[in-house]
Amino acid sequence: MNFRQLELFLSLAKTPNISVVAKEHFLTQSAVSVAIKGLEQELRVQLFDRLNRRLSLNSNGRLLLQNLEPVMENFHNVLHSF
Repeated sequence: MNFRQLELFLSLAKTPNISVVAKEHFLTQSAVSVAIKGLEQELRVQLFDRLNRRLSLNSNGRLLLQNLEPVMENFHNVLHSF
């Protein structure tokens, strides 16, 4: 698991559109998909339900979002303080 995967997860949780998230992060759609699948494999849970090429945050994803969002916000605040 790496920081980039977590950032991409947060972006996708807020905007569940891979092409939009890819553009925001200057990545390809494939790179975003691979990063999220890698995160899911490492956590051994699915974070999104995939229905007809659409992503929907599932209960595992909501739990991760709920716990990760404040941590990442604190991290960004620390970086900005320097």
